[in-house]
Amino acid sequence: MAIYKAQGMFIPAVAVSFRGRVHTHVVYVALSRVKSLSGLHILDLDTKKILVDSQVVEETQRLRQHKQISLEPSFTLES
Repeated sequence: MAIYKAQGMFIPAVAVSFRGRVHTHVVYVALSRVKSLSGLHILDLDTKKILVDSQVVEETQRLRQHKQISLEPSFTLES
């Protein structure tokens, strides 16, 4: 299934490949469609293709400072 067709759906298992040209919004849509981490399968991981908007980083830092969120990663990416 093409990623754009999965938008708005929740899928029990997703395989996401970082091979070739990858757009950031496509990565987000693909990763956000899976119901659980156990159903997520990442192929050809290239951490350089995972980008975070600077406004998202700033807002996350602001929320952490005000103790409105506590985001601790449940896993780490190996380079």
